[in-house]
Amino acid sequence: MPAVQTTYPGEMAPAFEGMIASMEPGGIISRVIESAGGIGFGKPAFQGADANGIAATGSVFRGVTVADHFPLANATGDLHPKGDTVSVMERGTVWVKASGPVTAGAPAYLTAAGAFTVTATDNTALRAVFDSSGASGALVKLKLNLP
Repeated sequence: MPAVQTTYPGEMAPAFEGMIASMEPGGIISRVIESAGGIGFGKPAFQGADANGIAATGSVFRGVTVADHFPLANATGDLHPKGDTVSVMERGTVWVKASGPVTAGAPAYLTAAGAFTVTATDNTALRAVFDSSGASGALVKLKLNLP
């Protein structure tokens, strides 16, 4: 039998998109995905057409999707498929990917493409701040405080 893996990293990655960053009190709601393409882990979630639905795009930001260790059998990679009930963080700290360099304590904004940034121009302000610093494309902590 051939080797399945021949090299190993020296340590595990410290985080991944959608991972809850701390056990501080927070708020996580359950919603059903309405978007045909599903929603990835650590991505923005918006109010769907149904009261209990969320979508990958929209005008009312509801929070950030939380990673799931038990995805449905028809899921592809780190993705919650359409019809899946997912956890959406409204309050608390979650790991997301930075779009551009970010600094801890800076207000967070959402681009039209659904990326988290510190750039205010032409982007939507969130009730959130970055809780860690990082370069473009790095995993950083986003501290949410939605009503």
